[in-house]
Amino acid sequence: MAVEQFFNRRLYTIDDSSGRNIVAVTTPPAPAKSKNESTVGEQRTDKDADAQAADPYADIDVGTVVDVKGSVSSFRNEHQINIERMTVVKSTAQEVMLWEKRARFRREVLDVPWVLRDKDVRRCRRDAERSEAEAEKKKAKKQSRAKEVKSGSTKLPTRDSKSKSSRDDSVAKTVQKMIREGASTGKYNALGL
Repeated sequence: MAVEQFFNRRLYTIDDSSGRNIVAVTTPPAPAKSKNESTVGEQRTDKDADAQAADPYADIDVGTVVDVKGSVSSFRNEHQINIERMTVVKSTAQEVMLWEKRARFRREVLDVPWVLRDKDVRRCRRDAERSEAEAEKKKAKKQSRAKEVKSGSTKLPTRDSKSKSSRDDSVAKTVQKMIREGASTGKYNALGL
């Protein structure tokens, strides 16, 4: 095992004795916020350092034998494991038990042909055809919009200068009416306005 630390993740390169290595990825724990945040001039206490979350994989070092559980993902066309749980294998007996467990999983789950019922196959086909039809409709709609914009047949909504000036006139008339009727008095009376 090799360990690499980056800003936002830690990589463990693991050799599974099959001739290939795989990268296992984890994000380091975020520092815990202390209840009494220190300001610029204050000193931090040892209690603040203790408040940080402990690294669950701090005891794992180069050459350690580990058991990794996680989900498989891909980064730059290379498979990697997003670590959900990783434990240190303490003895060779425990390591042999892991080998047997892996062999049993392969024999009982992975090597058995997976069979879908006809009902499930039909449902999957129907869902796939429906999503293809929706994608085609969306594509056709996008193409028709592009053609309309190119040909100039669609008019974008614009403001007429007439409607703007008539609106300004109506606003001005409303303000004048309010002033004449004394509606402007009220909350500004105390200021003498």
